[in-house]
Amino acid sequence: MKMLKIAALIAAILLNATPLYDGYRMLKKRSTGSHVPLPACAMLCNASIWTLYGVRLRFFHRFYDDVFYFFFNFDVFNRY
Repeated sequence: MKMLKIAALIAAILLNATPLYDGYRMLKKRSTGSHVPLPACAMLCNASIWTLYGVRLRFFHRFYDDVFYFFFNFDVFNRY
């Protein structure tokens, strides 16, 4: 199962890194040439949104778990 996770990660990285060479050529030439920039912009927006989601999930999820545990761990209803 671990190999499958690693293979999926590598495939996702390669899939998202595919247009980097074309982007590099466009920046170097300062022209898009025959390429339409809309798909590249859409991929950049998509990758940015998923990255923000991953960062939010990684860092803020732990904070909310701690707050939830702090407020709802007390045995308030069974005190008496």
